Amino acid sequence: MKGDRVCVSCRRVGPRESFWRVVRLPDGSIVIDSGMGRSAYVCRCLECLTLAQKKQRLGRSLRAQISPDLFAELHRRLSIAPPEGLGPLQATLEGGQELGNSLRLGQDGIG
Repeated sequence: MKGDRVCVSCRRVGPRESFWRVVRLPDGSIVIDSGMGRSAYVCRCLECLTLAQKKQRLGRSLRAQISPDLFAELHRRLSIAPPEGLGPLQATLEGGQELGNSLRLGQDGIG
């Protein structure tokens, strides 16, 4: 389907909003959810994130060395992520406030 992406760990196909997008920019830096360059997608779940790190699937897809700091940032995001199956704008806090996807790394990347 148009607009669907594939997780590098479990090969699940789904809408782009259900994955983290990890990007290798032309200057070689690695960023999450922003920028134009070679991209890889990983599910927003512990199993896929662990497998991507253990089997070096993100690095292989991006043809780059992935810093442990990047995985630490993804684990941090996982701990505050909305429930599985909900997009970032669908989850709400008590009182009806929307949870936005405001966590982004700068253009300079990690590591």
